[in-house]
Amino acid sequence: MQHYMNVRRIDRLRRVSKFLSFGGLGLMVVALILSLGATDNLGLTMGLALLGLLASQIGTMQMRRWPERGRSDQVIDAALKGLDGRHSLYHYLLGARHALVTPRATVALIPIGEAGFFEWREDKLWRTPVKKGLPSGKPGPARGLLDQAERETADLERNLRRRLPDRDAWQIIPLLVLCHDDARLEKDEAHPAVHLKKLKEYVRNLPRQSALTEPENQALAAPYADLLVSG
Repeated sequence: MQHYMNVRRIDRLRRVSKFLSFGGLGLMVVALILSLGATDNLGLTMGLALLGLLASQIGTMQMRRWPERGRSDQVIDAALKGLDGRHSLYHYLLGARHALVTPRATVALIPIGEAGFFEWREDKLWRTPVKKGLPSGKPGPARGLLDQAERETADLERNLRRRLPDRDAWQIIPLLVLCHDDARLEKDEAHPAVHLKKLKEYVRNLPRQSALTEPENQALAAPYADLLVSG
């Protein structure tokens, strides 16, 4: 399988997030020292403290989004390892976080990192919390997950239309991928969703839906030739 990802950009974001997080903490320490030594610079002290707090929070959020290990691109890569070279996986490049181009279809992979029991009720995804592998708590609609899937699928289609303007019809499958070990899914053939452990099997048996031709695949991959990840 071909993997495309801007690894340098992700490494740069990780470094910036660490700088913001620890730099923000440093500013708050400086503000504390100033507040102990002088009372006539209250405005400066408060400004430094607020700036440090904001930087630290932003950095912490980004560190959680771009950890060194356990990112969604890494777990999806591992789950799909072994697919042949006709499959291409684009991470953070085509609108959807993870776009998979296969000989059978084009897929927007939507990772879900939450634990829980997931089921479909009248075309809406519901989630029940789990405890020790068993449903525990009140079920509720997972609206945000479906909204995210719709946005990423629309963004992916828009990007593909721009890169491949000669193609008239597009059919993109928005596939929800449950990544948590304690996530369970009630099977429903009408809605594309699968647990990470069964993702490769699901991809191999995708319905044929307006797959890209070989020239289209080559045209799509050409601008990202420098971002091809080995292994």
